[in-house]
Formats: sequence, structure tokens, C-alpha cells
Amino acid sequence: MAERKRPRRTRERILETSLDLFNRFGEPNITTADIADEMNISPGNLYYHFRNKDQIVEQLFGRFEARISIEPSARLEGPGAIEDLWFYLHLMFEAIWDYRFLYRNLDDLAGRNRRLISHFEDLSFRTVVARAAKLLLELSQAGTQPIDRRKHPNHQLAARIATVPEAFSRALKSFKTTGIVQATTRQILVDQPNRLEEISSSTPWIR
Repeated sequence: MAERKRPRRTRERILETSLDLFNRFGEPNITTADIADEMNISPGNLYYHFRNKDQIVEQLFGRFEARISIEPSARLEGPGAIEDLWFYLHLMFEAIWDYRFLYRNLDDLAGRNRRLISHFEDLSFRTVVARAAKLLLELSQAGTQPIDRRKHPNHQLAARIATVPEAFSRALKSFKTTGIVQATTRQILVDQPNRLEEISSSTPWIR
């Protein structure tokens, strides 16, 4: 006799159902009662797992954060580099689509949960900082070579880590302010490669 599949845990079902409803109808238009009704469970059952809707949103944001925390390929040159970049961007856009309510309802979320929105903004920049650190390490050969900015202008460096020039410039300014690199209009010198190594593998670093 075939083994019966174990039913999904109620907590997991609540998150999946909430994500679907938020994406379809907009997070502000969905209540915890709507979620419970869609699942055919009592509101009390839902409140056993989540005290309120904001807790559900925070859990979904945590899952979104994990989805977009993947690193792009380290390949910087060659025919495979563009393919790797497109694959990375595909994964990013897929995650954004799956959690599109976060972007669609950002103003409503900001009005209720400043901490979540601050974390949302920090996450975006932390990922840029980590990727920029990794890129500078590779181009400078772990700090042993200067990076010629005429060969590697900001817009090109930004494209390599799938971001915009303004975000890359902000990350570079952070490194410069903290003495990790020296940056002029002609070149970038990495003074603390070990620090860049830490940053590239530790997304919580931010200033």
C-alpha cells in the first residue's frame, strides 16, 4: 500500500495562501479573516500561528530576502559571462514577481511597518556592497594591482554586478570613507583586501 503524503503544516499553508492573496488582490485589501476563509480554517487557528497580518508579511519578506541573496557568477570576461548575468537577472526577476506585492504595496507597508521598510532598503544596498567588494577584489587581484578606471568605468563595473552606476558609486564611497580603498578619477587602490573579503561574504556589513 502506497504511503500517504503527510499534509502540509498549517503554518506553511497560511504563508502560501497569504502570498497568493496578497499578489492577486493587494496586501491592503486582504485581512486575516480572508486568509482563514480561503483556507477553510477558523481565525483562531490562524492566530495560533501568527498574531496579526504584519507577522505574516514579515515572514514572507524573510523568504523573499533568502531568494534574492544568491550571488552572481564570479566570471567577469568571456562568452559565458553575459549568459551568467542573464541567468542571474532571470532569478532576481522571478523572485520579484513571486513576491510582487512587496513592491506594489510598498507605501502601505511603509505606513504601518517602518522597520520592515528600512530593512527592505538596507537589503538592497547590502547586496550591492557585497558584490562590489567581491568585484574589486577580483579586479585588483586581491589588492596587488591598481584598478584603472579608464578601462573600468563605473557604469561598466555596475553592470558586472547587476546594479546601477549610482548604487555602485555609493558602495565605492563607503569603502573609501572607511579607508578600505583609495579612489581617484584615474584608479582604485585596495588598501585592505582582507576587509573586502569579509564584506563580500558578510551581507550584514553596512554604513
